[in-house]
Amino acid sequence: PNVSPDDVTWEWKREHIAEVLAAERLDVVVLTELGGERELGDIVLATKDKPGGYHYNYAWVDSGDRYTGQQVAILSRFPISEERRFDVKVPLHVAADIELPGGQTITVIAVHLKEGKHKGATEQRQIHATDRRRMANAELKKRPVIIAGTVGSRSLPADEDYEGSAPQTLAGKKCTDSAKE
Repeated sequence: PNVSPDDVTWEWKREHIAEVLAAERLDVVVLTELGGERELGDIVLATKDKPGGYHYNYAWVDSGDRYTGQQVAILSRFPISEERRFDVKVPLHVAADIELPGGQTITVIAVHLKEGKHKGATEQRQIHATDRRRMANAELKKRPVIIAGTVGSRSLPADEDYEGSAPQTLAGKKCTDSAKE
């Protein structure tokens, strides 16, 4: 599994993640490359115990990725309902509906796409981005959607290779690409 090699390393990592979360006081957070629900629970508890730290609700569904053991999760200081995975052959994703203070509900989709510049990684990343874009389009019929996480590509809108890239596919035509802001 994708976990820290020993308790000392994990405690250092957990404390630093919790410090950042408490300092930034973020409403919604996507975490990638987690080792599992135990690590996620440790991060949530450590963050709550920090000065100014929120008690985060979280969404996590086992990715089933037996090769790397990596997991993704969503943290929210607002109520989470209906955490789920979509019926696609893409292991590293989770979605959750989050109820905002004004009563509006949004869907957040946490993703982790294949990284690397070689052709196989690029092709797999694009296939997965297309699948996740379809998931988001279906959700957009019900409510606003945010896709966040590791997209596996550093391509930005001003770059030559942005058109047709995984980040561009995920941004879609109905979404705002945060890289453009």
